[in-house]
Amino acid sequence: MVGKRIPRKNLVLGALFVVLGGTLLLWTSGKLSGVLSFWPVLLVILGLYLLYRVYILGGSESLVFYGIFSAQAGAFLLLLNAEIMGNLYFRNLWPFFMLFAGVALLLYGLKRKGAYRVRYLIPSVSIISLSGIFLLFSLGFIRVSLKTILVQFWPLILVLCGVFLILFDFFRNKIHSRKAEDH
Repeated sequence: MVGKRIPRKNLVLGALFVVLGGTLLLWTSGKLSGVLSFWPVLLVILGLYLLYRVYILGGSESLVFYGIFSAQAGAFLLLLNAEIMGNLYFRNLWPFFMLFAGVALLLYGLKRKGAYRVRYLIPSVSIISLSGIFLLFSLGFIRVSLKTILVQFWPLILVLCGVFLILFDFFRNKIHSRKAEDH
């Protein structure tokens, strides 16, 4: 009896070699010590597996978000465990997870068509933008506290929400008018 063929097995093996080789390189260079430092690799492998299921095996598109988020978060946590990012603490780095979610949502949205694409792209760009702003504060590039700025500039949030709603309406109407012209 012949076993099932793995589609694109070179891609699968290549990705596994990169993940495992990179992790072992961190270990042999002394950046990772102990078995518990390796647990984020499981997230990376899970994320790559989910993406493989979608893009190679034709699985559900809903797995794109989870796959990208898991792979990014796992790689980030692995680098954090290896102390490659210096003396930064998790309390300073939490906006990265917001960024990962925004990027995953953006890539998922790009896979969609029509009005569904706009429904994902606008929130993803908003999340990415907010995470960038939060990173500026949490990494110390802006020395003033976020609270101080929010107290003074909170109406800007209303303005930005209004701009996003206008853009959403514009793109939605543009898509609907194209569909009407096609019929």
